[in-house]
Amino acid sequence: MKRIIGGATISTDDLTMSKADSDLAEAVSSAIDKPRESPHLHHLLEKANEKGQLTTQTLNSLMYRAVSRANLPCIRELIEWLPAFENDVSHRNVIHRYLLHIGTHHGGKTSTEALRTLLAAMKPDQREALSAPDSHGRTPLHYVCQFGLLEFLKVILSCLKEWEFITASTPLDGLSFQDCEGLTPVHLAVLGGHVGCVRLICDTTPKLSDGALVLAAARQNYAEVVKVLIDHGLTCGFKDREGETPLYVCAKMNLMDTLRVLLAHDVLQVSVAESSRGWTPLFAASAEGHTDVAKELMSQPECDLLRRDNDGWRAHETAAFRGHVDLCRIIMAKLPLGVDPNEDLDDSLSQTPDKPKVKSVAEIPQPDKTLVLVTLGSTDVRDTRGSVTVDAKPFSDLDTHLTLVVRATNVDQPDGLPTRQYDEIDGGAVELPVEEHTTEPIRFYTSDASKVQVIFDLVPSRDDAATSARHALARGVASVDSLDPLKQSGRRCLRDVHEVPLIERSSMTIVGSVRFRVLIVTPFSHPNMKVRSQEYWNSLATRVIGHRGLGKNTNPRGRDELQQQLQMGENTLESFLLASKLGASHVEFDVQLTKDFQPVIYHDFLVSEAGIDVPMHALTEEQFSSLHAPPPKHTDRRKGHRGVPKRSESLDVGRTHRHRAFSVSDGLERVSEGDKILEGTALQQDDPDADDHITHRMKYTRDYKMKGFKGNSRGISIQAPFTTLREVLQSLPPNVGCNIECKYPMLDEGQAEEMEEFALDLNVWADKVLECVFEYGANREIIFSSFHPDVCLMLNHKQGGVPMIGKTEVNPVGYPTLFLTESGTAPMYDIRASSLQEAIRFCKDWNLLGLVSECSPFVMCPRLIQVVKRAGLVCVSYGVLNNNPVIAKTQIKHGVDAVIVDSVKAVHNGLLEPDAKAIQELPTVEGSPPDEFAIE
Repeated sequence: MKRIIGGATISTDDLTMSKADSDLAEAVSSAIDKPRESPHLHHLLEKANEKGQLTTQTLNSLMYRAVSRANLPCIRELIEWLPAFENDVSHRNVIHRYLLHIGTHHGGKTSTEALRTLLAAMKPDQREALSAPDSHGRTPLHYVCQFGLLEFLKVILSCLKEWEFITASTPLDGLSFQDCEGLTPVHLAVLGGHVGCVRLICDTTPKLSDGALVLAAARQNYAEVVKVLIDHGLTCGFKDREGETPLYVCAKMNLMDTLRVLLAHDVLQVSVAESSRGWTPLFAASAEGHTDVAKELMSQPECDLLRRDNDGWRAHETAAFRGHVDLCRIIMAKLPLGVDPNEDLDDSLSQTPDKPKVKSVAEIPQPDKTLVLVTLGSTDVRDTRGSVTVDAKPFSDLDTHLTLVVRATNVDQPDGLPTRQYDEIDGGAVELPVEEHTTEPIRFYTSDASKVQVIFDLVPSRDDAATSARHALARGVASVDSLDPLKQSGRRCLRDVHEVPLIERSSMTIVGSVRFRVLIVTPFSHPNMKVRSQEYWNSLATRVIGHRGLGKNTNPRGRDELQQQLQMGENTLESFLLASKLGASHVEFDVQLTKDFQPVIYHDFLVSEAGIDVPMHALTEEQFSSLHAPPPKHTDRRKGHRGVPKRSESLDVGRTHRHRAFSVSDGLERVSEGDKILEGTALQQDDPDADDHITHRMKYTRDYKMKGFKGNSRGISIQAPFTTLREVLQSLPPNVGCNIECKYPMLDEGQAEEMEEFALDLNVWADKVLECVFEYGANREIIFSSFHPDVCLMLNHKQGGVPMIGKTEVNPVGYPTLFLTESGTAPMYDIRASSLQEAIRFCKDWNLLGLVSECSPFVMCPRLIQVVKRAGLVCVSYGVLNNNPVIAKTQIKHGVDAVIVDSVKAVHNGLLEPDAKAIQELPTVEGSPPDEFAIE
């Protein structure tokens, strides 16, 4: 018979075989379990001894039982019979097992009387058990420190000293106390954050010598433990193998409490750099965007804000590159007055940097099959769930290292050859745990995506790909065609992360799950696609691109009197024509798709002119175009005829009179911009009734209530009709280039607009836009751009931007794509859109022509322009600051290829004017970008 006491199995079969022996065993157990029967234990043990049944193993089991029951009389009785403390299979004796039981089940709340009684009753030849190591090299002292059993620690330290196992000069962090992992009792107490145990050890033993203890406590943010260790003589300056100090670790991990303790004891550590990149704690905080930590560090006089790392970067540049633009501003604001962080870098370049060779858009063949991209996990930085879970356990607790192998059926082999229906083609293997927010997809090619099944095999890491399928511990399967239920209706869910269970192979039970994204890119072709053998961006002249034509519309209420200038309606054909006449080589405009799949020009995701918060994909082209049509004229009951407007509406807010300056015509009319008279455009005649009607209709929509106005509406701009992509391509002069921004909502954008979380199917969306461009674009210079990473890679791939494995011939190609990024100036929750660093990596991964970044990082850190250019990418900037001709010109001097501006005429003229003051050339970033800025 077996009984389990405190996690240990006690066998009474050791005492018995017959019925009488069984009764004796039960009596012994009862004497230990029931204090009132304890006086009978001596007699019972004598009877068992007479029968020859008291083995050492049996007595050790009974002793553990007595200690677990805290039966003090039985402990004293059994110690007299026990010849030695015997070890179990893990080389643990009664003391090991008892302390493990207390630590794991009772949290140290148990009285120490049982341990005191046992130790006091032990014979001299039994005392070795207190310092004996188990199979892990750990003594009872290790376990009381690991579990923070302070009172038990006091008892054990007292006995160790009394029995002279340790002396006043014995360091408990020395080599003789290390377990098999090199951890001493002090390490275990520190790693557990047990302040009382750490303080007791420090008070009991001589000065500690292992500086790694402070680093270990700092990593866990145990500020009190760090303080105790430093107060007892340990230094703050210990460095690990990478040269990281405790202060550096706190700055990197945003551990503010411990950081303040360290600064209070040794402020000089603020200037100590780690060895691999030469980063100080300020660099670490800047790279991770820890604003509060950076402020605390900068408050120290010893913090050098102008220090360079091993690659010549400064802390504010590091912050800007990683997407922490606000922190970059804070660092620059802390600089002494009159100090330019870029001033002393001017001499490192003697001439304007060479234009990098820009890749031809015809150098990579067009795929002729469907591309299936499988990405583990989510690209949304708000999503903290792991990509792969196994029994809800952390991977560090598993007994073996695991690998996830991703396969697919009904896909082509890597050499491009087709496969049989049920062949499983390896796509790749990923060591677990998977890095958070990975952006590198696994790629498959197929002729029919509806038949593709993606297979996830969980295998031991020791297996190679050839045998992993046979040795899979668990498997998950997903049918690509059934992942998005909206696909059949031509729509797509913006929540694109799917989850499948992992089924254990033998038991068929669920042992975990895999979360992943699947993006399907279908092929595209058009008779007008043609090979472009020349480089697309071959002109060295910097381009001025008109933002939404002649500039985006702003609310007049937010501008002073000097800024109350005339605005052209944004994203209108008239605005595009005028922008090109005023010097824009390209016009930028926003394209969306209507319900009947027609590309139209409109910026916002919600069409407020409809009077409700309706997305563009819910309107037909006819419905959209009619939204700016004036209401039917009412009949004047007094005169019996249709009313005639008696006054014009003001271009500014309010209902003031003005003379008609614009009339409907096919010619170019005068348009006032400030005090200038510019030749411009054909415009509609004013109609106050239409103004009242449209404004009232928009009054209760979300956008209008938040902004107080709507672009291209009367009262704040010269309104023009809505237009379509087809009309723009047909009407603009052929020498005017088009930067077509493809507006497709990401999940966070849809949530911010309070939209329903679905949109049109992405392949249909891209195909319709491409069809229109190839049908009507002719030889016009056209560039696609989008804030949505999937839109960018899809447009590029559909035009031959991604290589086909095994293909070498050149296929027809089309127009290049630029990736739009906020570069950290506004929150973007897709990791690929979160920073300039991620944008560069994404562009290189998908062979995009370049990127379009918000200009603030380039204005504050001009050398970042060269990081983009040295990656072989076209560099374009946009933003309000670009409307300042001096700022635009400075960026161009530093290598920007194009600027997107609202003030087209001012910037164009500013670029033509000679410099009033020489603008120094941008210094090259010495060497290549550091590993943390990796863009390969």
